[in-house]
Amino acid sequence: MLKQSHNRIESYIQELYEKFAFGELDRDAYVRLKKAALERYGNVSKQIEELELKMGHGKMNGRMENRFEENKISVIEKPMKDMIADVLRAVIVYPGKRVEVVWDYRDEFSASVF
Repeated sequence: MLKQSHNRIESYIQELYEKFAFGELDRDAYVRLKKAALERYGNVSKQIEELELKMGHGKMNGRMENRFEENKISVIEKPMKDMIADVLRAVIVYPGKRVEVVWDYRDEFSASVF
């Protein structure tokens, strides 16, 4: 049951990012909701770890501990990868070590000021 909660929170965090990326959530709401979700995620992770320690599968098994760390990182990295995919159109590498980055983003600040 805790692992299901863990997975639901991961999905919820992804959904929050998608709503933010599509303009359904403003930045403040996104940051506030994501912070609360990450806090719940941490609490559930801690409960899982405590239960596994009680069962004798906790810190003695380094692979288990690493899996929790990998899950935490993937929840943070996945939205970042999506964000990069949203704003990066192409990276072109030319001979002679010349690199051109082609951005693809909507400048909300300029649109609201002008």
